[in-house]
Amino acid sequence: MRMGDLFLGMDDWRTNFFVADKWQASSKLTLNLGIRYDYQHMIPNTKDAFAPRFGVAYAPDEKTLIRAGVGKFYEYQATAVLSNLAAGAVITPAFIYDTGEDTSASRGVIPANPCLRPDGRDGQAVISPACRAELIGVRNRVEAGGFVNNEPVLDGDRKMAYLIGFSGGIQRELLPGIALTVDYVGNRGRDQTLRIDINEPRLLPSGTIGRPGPAVFDPDGTLIPAAARSTNFLRVLQYQSRPEFNTDYDALEIGLQRRFANRWSGRVAYTLSRARDVNAGFSNGGNIVEKRVNDDLNPRLDYGLANTDNRHSFTSGGNWDAWRGLGIGASFRYYSGNPVNETLGRDANGDRDNQITGQGAADRPVRGRDDATLPIVSKVDANGLAIRNGIKGNNKIGFDLRLQYELRMATSQVVGFYWEIYNAFDRVNFGNPVGDRSSTFFMQSINADLPRTMQLGLRYTF
Repeated sequence: MRMGDLFLGMDDWRTNFFVADKWQASSKLTLNLGIRYDYQHMIPNTKDAFAPRFGVAYAPDEKTLIRAGVGKFYEYQATAVLSNLAAGAVITPAFIYDTGEDTSASRGVIPANPCLRPDGRDGQAVISPACRAELIGVRNRVEAGGFVNNEPVLDGDRKMAYLIGFSGGIQRELLPGIALTVDYVGNRGRDQTLRIDINEPRLLPSGTIGRPGPAVFDPDGTLIPAAARSTNFLRVLQYQSRPEFNTDYDALEIGLQRRFANRWSGRVAYTLSRARDVNAGFSNGGNIVEKRVNDDLNPRLDYGLANTDNRHSFTSGGNWDAWRGLGIGASFRYYSGNPVNETLGRDANGDRDNQITGQGAADRPVRGRDDATLPIVSKVDANGLAIRNGIKGNNKIGFDLRLQYELRMATSQVVGFYWEIYNAFDRVNFGNPVGDRSSTFFMQSINADLPRTMQLGLRYTF
């Protein structure tokens, strides 16, 4: 529940320009050269975002083409960052009231928070008089202008993230009209930005586990003003760009293609790839910089397979011009599937990341702590922590058909009829199994892709 200002001003200026040129150095050698400049006012630590690009294509003979390229590509940050910083200020103009997780239900204890008490119909919590009074009190303190947010969002050394992309490959004609291509494609993500809890619970000098407070995470007073330093802060999230958030992707792509001749064409392609990053969980409409990690004291523990990693991909397809405008097409697809993250479904380390909706993935199980009654399915690291995305997802197989008839008339007029069938064999492609260990559906698939579907189309062009 948000209290205080509902609308916060956001100003951002963006500028970019680029220069590119294609140079035919010789009859066999072609070069592509370019450079792009990006500027975003709201990012304080990237003012020299020059991104060069270079590509080369060399044809030693009429049947062979060798190509390679490398480039740098910057990514703008969403303006939602400015809104989060304004609303999440220490002395905040807006406050999102959170009742916290109710763990008392399993113990048969009535919650202490009045907004969680089962005082409504059929035992459901309602805004009781006590809850209403508490909310009004919080709202009045926010409106008075001196309310301290004990879970602030602070700015840090944000940089404009960039990607270094590079590739190299060869294309060779094997037979007239049939060519084989082999390419390596890679990229490296740098200056990635995540939100880190700089007040993460840890071992204190007293020998207990707790949050250290401003004296530790802000010893010189640059983040927390004097009037708020005595506050018992919970999470203190800070936008940070760190090398621990680096990402990488590598792929080998092989393709065999037959150009259209004798009324038919076809293509077969296979990709072997691996994508790794640090917690690609998304929230707020896919805003990457809102990502959170499992352990803020060691973010690299979340380095693993990306949510979109797909190790094996095979596709094939062809088109046949059967007779006087009657065409038949088919495509086959196989994907090995995206990984599954095994989680506890609860806040095991007490950092509150799993008590607030949309603020990050749940904690992962630890060997010896969480596997007494249910074994850990994922592989575990040297510390016994289940690795991120450590369960193989379900594969996907699809076969589509297309039938078309085009009647060509005078003056370039064409009437076309199209019949497309998706998942023609009506195969059940189950979704990934549930990775939440607290769910009764753990390691079960509870959804599936669309069954066989068809669509008809009629088009007239002139």
